[in-house]
Amino acid sequence: MKQIFLALFILFLSCSGKEKKVTNENLQLSDKWIEYKTKDSIPKLLKLVLDKLNKESFKIANQDEVFNATDVMLNDSIPNKQLRLLATKDNK
Repeated sequence: MKQIFLALFILFLSCSGKEKKVTNENLQLSDKWIEYKTKDSIPKLLKLVLDKLNKESFKIANQDEVFNATDVMLNDSIPNKQLRLLATKDNK
């Protein structure tokens, strides 16, 4: 019984002093991301990797284009993936 109380006491002490504070420096880091909206913005190297992983030509629709949203292929001529987020971090 003493071991359980000792373990709980140690756990309580180890968790009590760890508060994460948000600073202006943390907020400024998120401003350095550049967001892209079109599939043409995918870097060539990433496109080549995606082609190799899919074992065929990687097809993706832009955010405003029609795509097969389910695993049931309703139309083979449209992609089954849609670009949701493409961003790079500013390296300056």
